[in-house]
Amino acid sequence: MAQPQEKPKLQPVRRPIPQAANDNFSAANDNQKKPEKKMQGIGFWLIVVIALFKDFLDFVLTLTVLLIPIIIPLTFLIGFGVWTYLYLQGVKMDTRKVATMATGFFLDAVPLFGALPIFTVTLFIIKFLENSEHAQKLKLLAGGVKKKP
Repeated sequence: MAQPQEKPKLQPVRRPIPQAANDNFSAANDNQKKPEKKMQGIGFWLIVVIALFKDFLDFVLTLTVLLIPIIIPLTFLIGFGVWTYLYLQGVKMDTRKVATMATGFFLDAVPLFGALPIFTVTLFIIKFLENSEHAQKLKLLAGGVKKKP
């Protein structure tokens, strides 16, 4: 008699699972690096301490009325140091940042406002404008779409 033939065992076929269209999009975005945040670390906090010291001196010198002429050269000296720090950090000084610094400088020159920590607040506003993703998106929108030649 003939023996029944054994059926060959079927091996499962391993096929790669197709990726969704969104996976390709997210993989492309993962390869792009987010821009490195500027004005971080000990250097920034050292500048903040210097700005707070300048604001404290503004307050004290404003109270002593006779020493008010010392405030202007002090403001220029420390302001130059902060501008140098911002330049070395690679902060792009666009119109909003220059306007912020100019507004802070003029408010600092007004005797009553000179006692407020305007210089320090201005420094934090510039940090926010530089590192904020929302501000970067607004900057792109304000720039418009560039046409290809």
